Amino acid sequence: MRNTRKNERRAADIRGWITGLGENLAPCLIENISPSGAKLIVDSGQPPDEFRLYFSPHATTFRQCLVRWRQKECVGVQFGAAGPARKPG
Repeated sequence: MRNTRKNERRAADIRGWITGLGENLAPCLIENISPSGAKLIVDSGQPPDEFRLYFSPHATTFRQCLVRWRQKECVGVQFGAAGPARKPG
């Protein structure tokens, strides 16, 4: 399989939190990341096609994500807009 990514991903293994899996933020593991996207490990079910990825449990920053591929417990996402956010709820 040919790698068509614009940016090389680097190992991350950091915690993240995503929207779209209920009222609360759902935890995930950011396995690798680049300026344009990431691979996320999600234990609580598959996220919707578009969602927000937060880098803080206090939900102060996020990246808008578009799912590009799916596997059993992980997704590959392309990043969209970034910015500050208020905690949902």
